[in-house]
Formats: sequence, C-alpha cells, structure tokens
Amino acid sequence: MSSHPIEATHAWHGHRFVFFQGQFDSLLRIETNGRRVDSEERARLKALAYAEAEQTGECYSSRTLAELWTMAPADAIKRAAPSMIPSSYDHFDAREHSAQREHGSFIALTGDIDAGNHESSTIVAAVSEFAGSSAHLIYSSAHSRPGDQRWRVILPLAAATGFDTWYDAQKSFFAFMEARGIAMDHALARPGQPVYLPNVPPKYKDGSSLRGADGTPLYFERHATPLTCSGLDLECGPVSQGIAAIRRQRAIDERERARLKAEAERRRASQPQGNGASLIDDFNASNSVTSMLEMSGYEQSPRNGDDWKSPQQTGDTYATRVIGSKWVSLSASDAASGLGEKHDAGCYGDAFDLFAHYKFGGDRKAALRQLGAERRADNVIYPPQFDAEPPEWMNDLPPYDEAPEWGYDAEPAAEASEAAAGAPKTLPFFWFKDAEPDLEANDFVEGLLTSGAMSVVYGPSNCGKTFFIVDLALHVAWGRPWRNREVDRGAIVYLSLEGAQGIRNRLAAFRRHHNVPGLDLPFVAMPQPVNLLDNDADVHAVIALVKHVAEQTGLTVAMVIIDTLSRAMAGGNENSPEDMTALIGNCDAIRHATGSHVCIVHHSGKDEARGARGHSSLRAATDTEIEIKRDPELTLSSVRIAKQRDLEAGDPFNFTLQSVALGDNRRGKPVTSCVVMEPDQQTVIGRSPDKLSDKELVALEALDRIMLTAGFETVTSRNNQTVTAVSVGNWRRHLSGCGVTDPHNRDVSRVQFNRIKKALISKGKIHAEGEVVWFA
Repeated sequence: MSSHPIEATHAWHGHRFVFFQGQFDSLLRIETNGRRVDSEERARLKALAYAEAEQTGECYSSRTLAELWTMAPADAIKRAAPSMIPSSYDHFDAREHSAQREHGSFIALTGDIDAGNHESSTIVAAVSEFAGSSAHLIYSSAHSRPGDQRWRVILPLAAATGFDTWYDAQKSFFAFMEARGIAMDHALARPGQPVYLPNVPPKYKDGSSLRGADGTPLYFERHATPLTCSGLDLECGPVSQGIAAIRRQRAIDERERARLKAEAERRRASQPQGNGASLIDDFNASNSVTSMLEMSGYEQSPRNGDDWKSPQQTGDTYATRVIGSKWVSLSASDAASGLGEKHDAGCYGDAFDLFAHYKFGGDRKAALRQLGAERRADNVIYPPQFDAEPPEWMNDLPPYDEAPEWGYDAEPAAEASEAAAGAPKTLPFFWFKDAEPDLEANDFVEGLLTSGAMSVVYGPSNCGKTFFIVDLALHVAWGRPWRNREVDRGAIVYLSLEGAQGIRNRLAAFRRHHNVPGLDLPFVAMPQPVNLLDNDADVHAVIALVKHVAEQTGLTVAMVIIDTLSRAMAGGNENSPEDMTALIGNCDAIRHATGSHVCIVHHSGKDEARGARGHSSLRAATDTEIEIKRDPELTLSSVRIAKQRDLEAGDPFNFTLQSVALGDNRRGKPVTSCVVMEPDQQTVIGRSPDKLSDKELVALEALDRIMLTAGFETVTSRNNQTVTAVSVGNWRRHLSGCGVTDPHNRDVSRVQFNRIKKALISKGKIHAEGEVVWFA
C-alpha cells in the first residue's frame, strides 16, 4: 500500500487516525499458549497485558486523513487488511471500545454498505446530499464486484470531537442514508470498531480473480471530492438537523422513562406479598438484571453499558435501560410481546420478569412453580446494590424502534417548543407517497431461504429430509448454484444431534460423488446432543460456536441447522406451548446474536395432512416451511413449499437418492451413503391438493344427509343460480353433535368448523355465501 505526500490546506488534512493491519494486529498481547481459559483467567491475563503495554508506552501507527485520497488499494487477505479507527487516540488500548469512548478524539464519520448492490452513482448522490460541499471519500470494499457492489464512506470532520457528539453524528448519517434506501452497518457507531481501508485481495471467496494478470484490480472504484473541500461542520446542514432530532427525542424519552420508573415503583409497592413474592425476591437477589438480559439474547449498547436492545426490537436502537435491580423499555415491540408490565410508554420489570417471559413464554405461574421446586434453602444473600438507589440517567441513544423519516420542511424551533410543552409522542410512520418497493430480498438461496430467518424442513421418517438439507447446505458452503437457484456463499454450522457416523458418511459421499477429494468447504458438524429448551444450557455455547466458525472462515455463517427438533428439546414436550415457545425463543436468540438463518429438521405428525408434529406456535414462528414426502414405489421424494412469509412459495419439485460406495467395514461388508440427484421423471406424489382428510370426508357426508332433511332452494349471486342449500349454523351444530368438532368448547368448535369449511371451499367441494352452503 502506498500513498503520495499531500500539502495540507485544511485542518482535517493533518488529522491523524489509528492505523493497523487486520483484526489480530493488537498491542495487547494476551498469551494463552493455545489452551482454553475461563473468563476469570482471561481477565487476569488481560490485566497483565495492560500492565506490560502501559510500561512499554508503545502506541499504534497513525496516518493522516489526506493520505487516504491517494492511497493505493492493498492486496491483503481480510485478516491482514489495512484498517483504521477514526480517532487520533493511539495509545496501547486504542482498539478497546471503552478506551476510545473515554479518551477518543474522533476526526471522521464512516459508513459501511455491504447490502443492496447499489451502483456507485446512488451512493455518491446520497453522500453528496448529506455532506453538501464538504469533503468525502467513497471506495469499493475488498470483495466488491459486479452483482455484489459494496462500499465504504469516509467524511472528514472540520474539527475533532468527543465520543458523545461523534456517536450522534454517526447515527444521524446512518438514518439519513437509510431514509434513502441504503442499509448501513451500525457497528461503525462503536468507538473502537475497525474500518477497512482500500484493499483488493488477489481472489474472491469462491476462488475467482479480483485482480488481472498484471495485478491490477479488476473492479476497484474510488470517488473523492477535491482536497480543497472543507471538513464536515457538525453545527449546520443535515448532520446538525439529525443530531438535534436525536437529542430532542432523547430528552422526551428521559421524561417518559422517569415517569415509567416512578409508576413501576408505585405498582410494585402496592402488590400483595406472599410466597410468590418471596420466591421472586429471592430470584431477583440471586440473578442480576444484566445477567438475565445476556441470557435472554439482548445486545448491549456500545455507548452505554446500561442500555440494551431486545430480541423483539425491529430497529437498531437500545431501548431497554437497566436501573439497579429493575429494567425499563421504551420499545413498542417489547410491550406488544407481553414482556413485564405494560405502561403507556412501554414496559418495565425485573430479572424475574425476563426469566418468566423468555423461559416460560410469559407464564409466571409456571416460572414460580419451577422456582418453588428448585428452592433448597431459606438463606438468601442479597447483593449490596439490591436496595440501592438507581444510578442517575445518562444522555444516551434515541430509543425509538425505527429511524424517523427525514423531513427538511419542519422547523426545529417549533418542534423543540412542542416537545417542551409535552406534546404527545407519535409512532413511526411514512406517507403513501413515500412507499417504495423493496426490491432487495436477502435470499441467500434464491427464492427459498432468507438471511437471519427461520425455516422448518419436515416429513415422515426415511423420506430423505436430512439428505435434502445437507445437499442444500453444502452447495451454500461451496458457493455453487442449487437446483438452478443462485446462492450466496456462506459457512454452515450443522448440529447433528443424532450422532456423528451418519453425517460423516453423507459428507464423504458428497465429496466422492462430486469428485473433489481435496475440497475444503466451510461446513462444520457438531455431532453430539445439545439442549436448546433451557436457555441456561447450551444456547450460548451454540452462539459461541457460530461466532468462532465465522471468525475462523472469514465468512458469514449462512445457516445453523438443528437436526432434529426432538433431540434439541432435551426431553421437552413438543405439544406443550410452554416448551415449544421456549425452544423457538432460543432459536430466535441464536438468530439475533449471529445473523444466521436457523433451519430445524423435524418430523410430520401422525396425520400428515396437518403438517409438522407438535404445537402450532412452531409454524406461526416459521418464515419458510418445507414438506418432504417419499413414494417408495417410485423411489422419489417430493418437496413442497408449505409456507413462505416473504417470498413466493414456488412449484413443488422432486429428488431421488443415489447410493455411493464408501468402502468396506472391518467385516468386509460394503459401507454406503447417498447423495441427492435430480430424478429422470417429474412425478408429484403424496397428498393431492384435492385429497380430503378424514374429518373433511365426514363433514361432506354430514352435509349430504342434512341436504335431504333440511335443504331449501335459494338464489345465489353466482349468475343468479338456484341451488339447494342448508344453513351454515345447521351444518356446524351437526358436526359438533357427532364429534367432528369439539362438542364441549364452543370457541374451539367454531375454529375447527371454519377450518373444515375453508378447506372444502378451496378444494372445490362446496360453495358458501353468507349463512348458506351448498355442493359445488
């Protein structure tokens, strides 16, 4: 990497930033000698590293902002790529978030745009609108190429500033860009977050070239204003308006939080005390709010350790605040989920409320029953802070769930006076005229699976569902198209909960069939049982494994596959809403913590027409549901997309399994496995769309009988046709009386009846209009 000397004409030209080579280039050297250490030992080693670095007085290298304007792209791998922190604080701890938060002098805003495949003209136009006549630099990131364009942005500041102002300015920049349809990586608002500088490695992740035969980058782009432009002034223009909006909202929310806290204390004090209250007090004494937030999948704010983002939140803010032994959330998503106790500004609670919500699906009685069963002693040691006054509020993040729309017609002074007068807070919204189509589906398997979502692959035993999902996952890890669908390459973590031998043989068969003996794919199998029912068991170990794989491969972990659901439930009841909700919540925690798609392999129930086995909350939480059935006579398996939340379901398709010889065992017997193949013929098997379930057949027979005794002629709106019909109520009562629907629960009976009626209409067996029904 080289650059040319620049003659400084503006102060920002000489502003220096921390410079280093990749994620492992650190002055804090924590020596573990390859052994695993626990958190206490790591803290001790880190303290020693701090002491040693402080004694040497060594500092990081630095560069000036002006050098970036002519810096040639390096040709390093990601782990050694040139990087910066946009702060001039360069001491030994400069890469620590806490150090930069306290000591940092920030000299630039930065942006990372990895999604959307935006043309350079789109990025240049948006950044220019934000920066005005101020200097800015835009360059393509390391793996950017046609069809997958990615960008970095650097906006030099006219004057260096502290973390608080810089953080608000960064958030202002992100909101401005996202209001224009450009997704930003909010990790760059963390004070010690590396920003990758111009770099083009020789090859892409899939082995294709990024540089020509002479070493020249094939796709690198740089767009920069002249060096004569001034730095960005944070006191004027869009950035100033954004900062003001953030701080106005923060002031309003501080008042709401204080009011909510007082209301929480009043309600808690008025609650009757008893055994339940005693159990809750004991639990709260033994479990801090912070530890429960961590175990529940919350993300801590880089700006303030007391602020957290919940798994329910849809935005990038940290709307939950820890206050001593309580928490307060201003998130509408949290309140809507039933978390804690509601208030008009959000919700609030303690450690027990988090425990009951995330482990027991909000069933406080079930949570208390478990605490009562586990109680072993009456002596509870209360931590010193239990009865302490909560800490003073700090000026923090704007806790709305979505970034507000940008509007330059508003008068800031008028808005401020309305806020001061206690004007009611509005929910996020956008106008009809501002609705633009979302054309950038993040489907890493084209038209089938989306990043960060959840899917279920289900079917009866021996239908080929594990072969199917392993084949799909290996194509994702390979970066090769799958069944004529494009894929985005990513790492795979496969939780093989039914043992190691089967998955080893399947992987070996794939490698042999595709004739790639030396192929090394980013596919990791974990061949032992895990407990994903209890969030205190293996959930965090799975998250740690996923993050380790991402770090080792340098790739996003596209999928975490759980094979099978019953093994992951560790003895739980699939039909229990509490157990199924707990498992779903822990799968959500994995998704939110890693950004990976979670795929669950599951079995169908005894009545295959009713889909996957177990409680219906699984299907409700699933984004994509894939049903697999097998016809033993044709040796074909059929695949049907039973549910798609955000994509088109698509047509069903088939596959067959081909045996692959792997060798002989110690007894001289051949060992084989299978690979997934396209069938020679397309035969859709299994349940026909017109096939009726047993209850639907009984319902039709009952309707026929009623027609004979209580039918009447009526004219329908269908071409003024005269038909013989019966009343819907008569048919419904008859089905309840003969046990087709629940005769003891009217509400359940009505739901079951409506499901049967809707199915028979969709299958073309009956018509219904108002309160009458007749045969089609």
